[in-house]
Amino acid sequence: MNIFKVFASSKKSFPEECMSALILWLLNPQMEHGLGYEFLQRFIQKLEEKDPKLTSLERRLVSQLRKSSQDEEGDQCGCEDVLCDLETHVTSDTGEAFIDAVLEFSDTILAIENKIYTNSASDFTQLCREYDGLRNAATRGKIKIKRRIVLIFLVPGDVDVTSMDEWRHKPDVQDGDSIQIGTWKENDQGYPSVYTLISELLRDEAGGRTEPIPEYTRHTLKALNAFICNDFQGYYYKNHKKPTSIGGLNPLAEGTENIQLLLGKTEGYVGVRFGINGFIFWSMAEMSF
Repeated sequence: MNIFKVFASSKKSFPEECMSALILWLLNPQMEHGLGYEFLQRFIQKLEEKDPKLTSLERRLVSQLRKSSQDEEGDQCGCEDVLCDLETHVTSDTGEAFIDAVLEFSDTILAIENKIYTNSASDFTQLCREYDGLRNAATRGKIKIKRRIVLIFLVPGDVDVTSMDEWRHKPDVQDGDSIQIGTWKENDQGYPSVYTLISELLRDEAGGRTEPIPEYTRHTLKALNAFICNDFQGYYYKNHKKPTSIGGLNPLAEGTENIQLLLGKTEGYVGVRFGINGFIFWSMAEMSF
């Protein structure tokens, strides 16, 4: 049983917001998944291949059983503190935006804009608002000014966003900052992928090359990878006509249609727009079939 596939079979398919919460849950070392810093460290290792400046941060993400308040050189030691936040609101001269997931470290901010459906992975003006908003927060003292910003555009993986005409609208970053492309599925463009990260983690755990993963977390990771491979879709829907679903919408809830179109459908569910409140807009004549 794959719980992600079950949820994706509901009326509105699988919401991107839920996947944002899941990826941040895995990245947050304080959560109850039992992975500690493992997933976060591997995630940054993947980004490090395109952004070597992340090396120092990745090396600090090491759990220690014993630690003192200071090391031999007098610097603070121990695990790197990380502040995690969902739907972070930022504003700037270019507008306002909500960033799906933000991880704040002592010297770096990782911001993730998550897209699990291809048709929503082309709004690069949104990235501009997010980056400008983070920089605006820095200048206003809401975050440390000297923190480096790494903005990650996490997309499905079946399209190379850098080949889109809209890519010219990507943000112009300041020195030291960077924009990274990441994908959920494997890709042939050399971008880091969540699927590969999870596969390598499960392989290393099975071979005893990393710490044992709690059983529930292991099954969650396996289900997630299968869900990613299935393009975040729910269970099969039989439709003899050309599918009209776009952007991951469940074919059982493809949109609002008139009675004639509904009668022409092969399979599906019929509901009222806006729930029971939708009846208010109907006259008795319209409600009678």
